[in-house]
Amino acid sequence: MSVFDEIRAAAFDIDGTLYPNWQMYVWGFPQILFHPRLVCAYAQTRKEIRKTDMKGEKFEDVQARLAAVKLELLPSRAAEKIEKRLYRPWAKQTRIIRPVRGLRPFLEELKTRGVALYALSDFPVGRKLEYLGVDDLFEKALCSEDYGRLKPDPAPFKALQKAAGVPFGEILYFGNSYDKDVEGARSVGMKTAYIASRLKKGQSADIVYRNYEQLTEMLRSR
Repeated sequence: MSVFDEIRAAAFDIDGTLYPNWQMYVWGFPQILFHPRLVCAYAQTRKEIRKTDMKGEKFEDVQARLAAVKLELLPSRAAEKIEKRLYRPWAKQTRIIRPVRGLRPFLEELKTRGVALYALSDFPVGRKLEYLGVDDLFEKALCSEDYGRLKPDPAPFKALQKAAGVPFGEILYFGNSYDKDVEGARSVGMKTAYIASRLKKGQSADIVYRNYEQLTEMLRSR
């Protein structure tokens, strides 16, 4: 029996999973070039926030507070800079992204088999699915920030399961980060698909794949 026979929903990370990582570096380059200190502080904050006890605080407040220390600003000012100089420009610049090869045929194949599709990203989704030409295939797209934590924390994966309305074990999560996507999804009992040429020692996933054409062929040959 294939893992595809056991699922009723499939969920996907977006950046690096639905479109190549190199495209993310391209659309993010202007901010690295013109606001290097802010980008560095933001990146450090995102790493730190994954290990932070939120203590009931809102995600955006914690992110602003941690970034403010690094930028030597008031939290309100740090939040403003992140929104104005990072999130808003990124939302516009992602118009250049294009899907990885074979993405839409694979998603359509899943849909014909009655599998509902969802997206879960650590970054604001915006219109990325539309720019990738697959928004019509997805039931819902979620951002981890809206649920107070970043992957691999269980909170966003639990929100995903609630949105899908099926048991954890009947959801297959696709991602390009082993630590964040595979381990995070597995921690709540989801099945996992890891996009990589091979696994490193000690790693495991229900599916390891190089591209979506490979998966489409796998489905159609059953």
